[in-house]
Amino acid sequence: TLLAPYTTLGVGGPADSLAITQTYDETLDVLHTTDEPLWFLGYGSNCLISDEGLRGTTILWRGGEISREGAMLTVDAGVLWDDLVRTTIDHQLWGFELMSEIPSTVGGAVFGNIAAYGQQVSDTLQWVEVYDTNSKQMHTLQHDDITFAYRQSSLQSEPHRKILRAGFKLSTTPLHA
Repeated sequence: TLLAPYTTLGVGGPADSLAITQTYDETLDVLHTTDEPLWFLGYGSNCLISDEGLRGTTILWRGGEISREGAMLTVDAGVLWDDLVRTTIDHQLWGFELMSEIPSTVGGAVFGNIAAYGQQVSDTLQWVEVYDTNSKQMHTLQHDDITFAYRQSSLQSEPHRKILRAGFKLSTTPLHA
């Protein structure tokens, strides 16, 4: 299956195997039944795929759940970033509002520590659930287990860790009036 139709730039060769998932459980099913190499593509924004394509299994995780307990959110990695931003604004939770319209999934946002206008994902991130393709196990990394810099995270140098969920603590008071 050509990946070009699944990227915002419209380029990319074939995937050996392509799985399109919408839920956490569907994504876990694919993870538990596939071998490496394993790629997460999300909505295909901010990526350039070779005409040679991707070996192994490519997962397009497009969807997921957002759950809220007070100012604490648990969000699946396949959720579109701007859907999360709109949800937080609708619930009068603050910390993401200046990062609206950034094309990404939540997993991509954490992976790249997206940032805009003085806000960055790492400001509110509490934890990340990852699937380790080496051990075939899930782990929860706390904020301090990950090194962040401007538009960077140490997860970028750990391709064996695939982001599944993230926990964020937002503010109930507007930060920018």
